[in-house]
Amino acid sequence: MAKAMTRMMTNAAAKNIGSVVNPWLEYPRFYYGRSNDSDLAFILRCMKQIPSQPKKLRHFAALHYEYLFQSTTTGDRRRIANTWLHDVAKAYRARRGL
Repeated sequence: MAKAMTRMMTNAAAKNIGSVVNPWLEYPRFYYGRSNDSDLAFILRCMKQIPSQPKKLRHFAALHYEYLFQSTTTGDRRRIANTWLHDVAKAYRARRGL
């Protein structure tokens, strides 16, 4: 059941990865993922908390996540990027009063 849920989320998320027609990213293109372990579900859950309008909010959050994930040279780049995204999502969630 968990694999089917991940597959559904992956298929839905793949439509919002940015293209020439729709250049706005809905989630980062680069994140941690191995065969049975991935951060995609966590990232999608956090990105859902960031308002979708204006589109540049999620776009710049996705770009900054990618920047943190790729530019950190230490072994905890995954932790640094995920902590930053979680803090941003928490701030938007608090702003909405949830």
